[in-house]
Formats: sequence, structure tokens, C-alpha cells
Amino acid sequence: AVASMNGSDLADFSQLRARLQSLSAVRADVPVIIDPAGDVPAEDVIQAYDWARQVGLSRVYLATRK
Repeated sequence: AVASMNGSDLADFSQLRARLQSLSAVRADVPVIIDPAGDVPAEDVIQAYDWARQVGLSRVYLATRK
């Protein structure tokens, strides 16, 4: 899996974008927290963030680590 959303593994990023779009259609103000594993390239994190914002999700956050 290249990503997971709410515990469900996704095979590729097109599935992630489709899920984000579906989520936005139901409730655009639901909080979305992007919590990448340590080995995820920064470009992929940025892409996920951009997609979430592009589909209209208004509360998109990046998790931080101590």
C-alpha cells in the first residue's frame, strides 16, 4: 500500500485523491490529519496536502513528531 486512510490501505495515490474528494463531498470541514511514516518522501506528503485542499477540504493538518 502506498497510503492508508482511516485504517484502510490504498494501492495508489489515485485512490487517495478519490477518497479525499468523496470525503469533501460529504463534509468539507472534517479535520484531515496527514501523518506520514518516516520514509515517505516530502513530495508525496505535499501532494496529499495539495489534493486535500484542491478538493475543498478546509481543515487539513500535518502531524508533527517530537
